[in-house]
Amino acid sequence: MAQPQIAPNPPHGHCSASRNDSKEDFYESIRDTLISLALAFILAFTFRAYVVEAFVIPTGSMAPTLLGQHARVSCDQCGYTFAVEPGKPVEGRSREATCPMCHYPNSLPVRVGQTPRGPMSVVDPAAGDRILVQKFVYWFSDPRRWDVVVFKNPRRPHQNYIKRIVGRPHEQLWLVEGRVYTRPLDRDGDPLERDYRIARKTDPDENPQWEQVQRALWQPIYHSEYVPLNPEEAQVPGRWTWSLPWQADDDEAWQFRGAAGYQLDSERGRLRFDWDHARERGDWVWYPYNQLHAKTQFGSPPRNPMEDLRLAATFRPDGEGLAVRLGLGARLDDELDDASRQEVVPVAARVDAEGRASLQRRDEQSGEWHTLDGSEGHHVDVGTWRPGRSRRVELWSVDQELLLWVDGRCVNRYPIDLSWQTVRDRRPLTWEDPIDAEIEVEGGPVTLFGVHLDRDVYYTSVRQPPETTGRVGTGAMAKDGAERRGEPVKLGRDLYFTLGDNSPLSDDSRFWTGDQTDPWVRHEYLTDPDGSMLVEQNEGAGVVPRRMIMGRAFFVYFPATLPAGEDGWRIFPNFGDMRFIR
Repeated sequence: MAQPQIAPNPPHGHCSASRNDSKEDFYESIRDTLISLALAFILAFTFRAYVVEAFVIPTGSMAPTLLGQHARVSCDQCGYTFAVEPGKPVEGRSREATCPMCHYPNSLPVRVGQTPRGPMSVVDPAAGDRILVQKFVYWFSDPRRWDVVVFKNPRRPHQNYIKRIVGRPHEQLWLVEGRVYTRPLDRDGDPLERDYRIARKTDPDENPQWEQVQRALWQPIYHSEYVPLNPEEAQVPGRWTWSLPWQADDDEAWQFRGAAGYQLDSERGRLRFDWDHARERGDWVWYPYNQLHAKTQFGSPPRNPMEDLRLAATFRPDGEGLAVRLGLGARLDDELDDASRQEVVPVAARVDAEGRASLQRRDEQSGEWHTLDGSEGHHVDVGTWRPGRSRRVELWSVDQELLLWVDGRCVNRYPIDLSWQTVRDRRPLTWEDPIDAEIEVEGGPVTLFGVHLDRDVYYTSVRQPPETTGRVGTGAMAKDGAERRGEPVKLGRDLYFTLGDNSPLSDDSRFWTGDQTDPWVRHEYLTDPDGSMLVEQNEGAGVVPRRMIMGRAFFVYFPATLPAGEDGWRIFPNFGDMRFIR
């Protein structure tokens, strides 16, 4: 009988070798993982240090372009959504925020605490915008005027600030009536030109993204799609009543269709904006974001009219032959009367029945409209009006320039070139100076909708208190009757001047004093090797050295979150507010 075969024993040490191989593979896997993690951290830190870094906006100095901690309000009457800075705790159990469109007082969600003085309420805020900053962009090009940049605060270098560049190296700068004026300097700091010229945000040579920059800076006065749902039922006696801002010259010719706009049933008609809506708030340049502050901190907005406005409307004609005119006012003529008053001239953007677009001015004596001779092209063919097809027309009067837009395209512009002497000597506008905003239509019937009236950013000159005794900011001019207070700022090599879009609440170059500048910053960035200062005014007041600029802010990647329900946690990302920063 065959004997069963018995398998030979494995060679001595075979099992031990297998265990050693497994251990080596295990250790090699751990080593590879650690190396991968180390490389990932190195790449992440390198990316953060040299390419893109994320920041959180803590305050509202750049509102509404960028929001710090804020409360998001949706108007109970018209549905307009806006943001307000939470402010400090106040006595009482409730807080209110006024809608910038319909002026309805909306109740805010608050947290109430008991103190020895009684209940104190505070608005529960959402976090600020989270943004991305390009850190390498200024290795290859110089910072441009109107760029939004992140930099180290010259007074406290450990602190990051975000502002908009308005002044660049080798120029002298004035802030006058909310606008920026500059003149070039040579390497020794001497002026190359006698007069200052306005720095326009709409200048393509200053910034290739000029249109996006200016559109981002428009702030609403009134948009026609926001209409109260129940104005009669929701009236608050002595506090809130609603009236239509656009008034018709013939009520029987117009039909108000709520948020859908205005219907003209006759051949011709005119709408005029009622400025009492602005006067009811006590001033013209109103900042809804700041309304929970008892007072502004760094500047007082003007209580007189400004002329940097945008008027826009969409027209849908029922038939052929439509002609429209959008009218504003501007100080065109380079002359003053005996009271240092510069006349406000009615100006307009017109698109006639033949489809010719032009910029015009009205003769006050004859009342006739004349084409502005210096405008580009005088008459530009934009195509005739077609029945049932909508067309949007915009008139911009901003930074001493008129621009005419048709369907989102700039088709004509007219620069208003005024002498520096006129700009310096003229008195500011008052409510006696008419800045009429009106829309004239011929060839109806036609429907108007999306009627928008907006204002530009206004850079304040005087720190609180707003009386004439207030401190004038660096580089700013205050006009007190015939007196002119303030001094221009000189910017030397690699020095910049920055401002916040929310001018009354922005701690920026206007109000930094030289004695506040950190000594290390003064020595490293503001002093030449021979010991002389790079700037003349007050030991570097108000300037930002280029080497302290960290990069350009370019994208809001995570706006403030939305709550889950009325009193729920803020857990839902607001993807609708993700946007590029202009």
